[in-house]
Amino acid sequence: KDGALYLIASIYIITVALFCVTFADIGSFSPGLYLPIWLAFFIKGILLYLLLWAIPRQIHRRSSRPFSDAVRGLRDIPRPRLISGLLLLMTDAVFYGCFTTLKTHFPIVRPFLYDVAFADMDRVLFLGHDPYLLLKPLLAHRWITAIIEFLYGYIWMALLCVMPALFAFHPRLVQLRQRFFLSFFLAWIIAGSVIALFGMSAGPAFYGAVTGDAQRYAAQLAF
Repeated sequence: KDGALYLIASIYIITVALFCVTFADIGSFSPGLYLPIWLAFFIKGILLYLLLWAIPRQIHRRSSRPFSDAVRGLRDIPRPRLISGLLLLMTDAVFYGCFTTLKTHFPIVRPFLYDVAFADMDRVLFLGHDPYLLLKPLLAHRWITAIIEFLYGYIWMALLCVMPALFAFHPRLVQLRQRFFLSFFLAWIIAGSVIALFGMSAGPAFYGAVTGDAQRYAAQLAF
């Protein structure tokens, strides 16, 4: 049943490998880049699942051995579902590595063309102001930026591993499994690769390096 998902992932992986061979070298092809990180987050995800859901659920059921019963629930996953879920998650991790490989190679074939245009669009949308100047009074506190940093560096990365794991294994999500992974892969391919390639921009952090105008975002970089 996962054949279509593997087909899409395989086409993408092969495309990235051919891209590296054509424009760089096969040594720059890094499909296993995120496997250690994915494994670490997956283990943490299982622990969080046990601590925040499975064990409290067993306690609510008045189990005399809540931890053992929660772990037994993991062991009771049918073997075909366990094998297919693990294979799909391994493919997911390799997919991430290929995505990063491709994205970091984009400047080889297409320069950063749209930073000025996107920055000017921002200024028009915010009535003549660069958005960061309007946000600075709200966000210019270390504890706020620390929260944002935590959400991006840990929570978002955890969700990249935990959510696919839930859809790969959870019996109540089996009806949504195909739809989730199909949407997931296509979102990264279409938005993250195709649209990104045709809208190449380096962003405010590198605005000066690609446009020669180091002053426009100097205050944001200083902050």
